[in-house]
Amino acid sequence: MAGLTGCSTAQFFSGSTQIPIAPTDTGLIDKAQRDMVAPNIQPEAGDSPPSKIISFAFDGTLNDLNRVPSDERPTIVAYIAGKTSGPRHYYRGVGMQAKDVDNLDAALGLSMEKIAEEAKGDLFSKTDEIIQTTPEVELRVFVTGFSRGAASARHFMNIVDEEWAHRYPGVDGHQPPKLRFYTLLYDTVSTNIGRRMKLGLPKSVNYSLHFVAMDEPRGLFPVDVDAVTALDNTADYYVSRIKTIYLPGAHSDIGMSYLGGVGDSYRMMNDILLAQLGFTSDRCFENSNNPMLDGKHDSRGLLDKLLQISGAGTVPKIVRKTRSVTSAELEPSEYRDIRDSNNRLAERNNNQWWVTSTTEYPTFGFKARKLGDENLKLMSVSDTLRSSVSFLEKNNKGETVFKFEYVAGGKNTLILPKQVAKKIKRNETSVDVTYMNIKTGRRYNFFVDNVWVDSIDFPLTKITKVNEFVGCSSFR
Repeated sequence: MAGLTGCSTAQFFSGSTQIPIAPTDTGLIDKAQRDMVAPNIQPEAGDSPPSKIISFAFDGTLNDLNRVPSDERPTIVAYIAGKTSGPRHYYRGVGMQAKDVDNLDAALGLSMEKIAEEAKGDLFSKTDEIIQTTPEVELRVFVTGFSRGAASARHFMNIVDEEWAHRYPGVDGHQPPKLRFYTLLYDTVSTNIGRRMKLGLPKSVNYSLHFVAMDEPRGLFPVDVDAVTALDNTADYYVSRIKTIYLPGAHSDIGMSYLGGVGDSYRMMNDILLAQLGFTSDRCFENSNNPMLDGKHDSRGLLDKLLQISGAGTVPKIVRKTRSVTSAELEPSEYRDIRDSNNRLAERNNNQWWVTSTTEYPTFGFKARKLGDENLKLMSVSDTLRSSVSFLEKNNKGETVFKFEYVAGGKNTLILPKQVAKKIKRNETSVDVTYMNIKTGRRYNFFVDNVWVDSIDFPLTKITKVNEFVGCSSFR
């Protein structure tokens, strides 16, 4: 183990190497954004019964919005905590409960239940105040959490749900106050020693959207995923009650704590969610860069590499360890109540619009097959290219050259790396090219059947601005 001298504990268990997006990543992200629908949960004067909102945010392991390393930024949970309305509560992550970092807590997750219990006390304390003046209140509790913070958030909702009816039975002829949870969760990881967290979603959860990292290979980060109940699976919700969205990237890409990369796209997606939920009146969200050019991240530490754990791009697909968690079954009357409430709140967003403004660099690719020992036949090209003017041929040096033209215009010639040409088989093979920013310019990454094979670096060149970037100012 001499080679690990000077390696920090963090480096041993995790990494943050920039890697290129895969050919299918952009499409997956676009689909995720189209699938997102949320109810507007903000109280309005005409609500019957009258409503109030309280927010709770549970940060991830070793995450604290007031103690952020210079090579990171606050997580999406810390970001959301600053956007919510009404009384709001933020809880630092496991390992950050004291003035000094507690590495034992960070490793074992000892404080996960304690954090949830503290939040329960805060909620009941505030509820006790509210029902003094509004005994039949509909309390809308917004909850967000990342990593172990998402596990604490789940446990918090369960222990509140279990005590709610007994604690607030309704008095003096009043109906009991109504509890409704709405939650955004990010890559739930409940890894701990000797603790049985309550992770299934309770009946009082009206809306849950869980984002899960597709490219997290580390065995120490198994994700807890909701098993949809039989009724939810066949329900006619306009707004899905329980939904899981899988996104490209590692654990902290989903937590959005890296300084750049796909996390920037995910922040914009979440800005739209916050607008749908009613936490912001913004309608346009702008990034003058293309986050895809900064890639995603390889989270493997030295331990994973010693164990030869495959990372994103080295295999067609990461098979991540998952643990299924079962939510409480709803009675038909409970289902109808949640469905009708969510649909009514979602109607507030009718005729609303949200725009994301960013630059795009279209990826491209083709399918080919080998003829004989050397020749390659082009079978088809991606939708971004003109098939009639795209060719595969050999130059006088014996190199394989791909000549192509974008649909939007612009002819190009690209010499395929030898390793890429060798990987093309007798049956149809997919070759795709994605881009990534590097310090000296731009890197073209070549994937064969969705596995990274090689890259070519192009230096920075002089840029002539034809037109200034037109962003959100156009929509104001």
